[in-house]
Amino acid sequence: MLDDHDGAVLPLAIYLAELAGPRAKAVLKPAIELLAGVPSIVYGFLGVIILVSYLQDSFDMLTGRSILAGSILLGIMFIPYLTTICEDALRAVPSEFKEGSLALGANRWQTLRNVTIPAASSGITAAVLLNIGSIIGETMAVLLVVGNVARIASPIYDVFDQGATFTSVIAGEMGEVARGSMHYHALFAVGFALLIVVSILSLIADYARARIRRKFGGY
Repeated sequence: MLDDHDGAVLPLAIYLAELAGPRAKAVLKPAIELLAGVPSIVYGFLGVIILVSYLQDSFDMLTGRSILAGSILLGIMFIPYLTTICEDALRAVPSEFKEGSLALGANRWQTLRNVTIPAASSGITAAVLLNIGSIIGETMAVLLVVGNVARIASPIYDVFDQGATFTSVIAGEMGEVARGSMHYHALFAVGFALLIVVSILSLIADYARARIRRKFGGY
């Protein structure tokens, strides 16, 4: 139903939707929405100043620009988006479901675990999958911290090596290629591959949401 990719996002969304008091909501909700509205280039700039320098010093790297830096930065960037969407999905569960569970003798935590989260799982799953598509399409922040070296890491699981993403390759190289050259067409092929990947993720999100909704009666 839900997987480990929800990480710290789901507990935070649950806290805001079901557990937080008015004062906590008055502080946390605007803060999360503010973070969601920060331009990605600002995250990238802070990543270069703070994250890249920290990784370089901590792991004795020649440069902190790496696949690890890009992964951490993207994770930080998309926590506010996912939290907001997951909170909305939890709030969309009809109050009658929760009241019925409580009336049958379930406590608050049992209701949350067995009623609220399953009912909201279709929206949460779709949010996770669609945000993966957004993460894949992120450009400027990744371009600044990942190193933008268009090669596969060696070994492939070496997160401390520099790398590149679909979008960073296009952004970094499109301005300097000769129009009509093989390199030019290769960049368009990269863009087409990105379109295919994101389209497949969107279809999977729609399918998963429909399947979970049929199974759990989600919203």
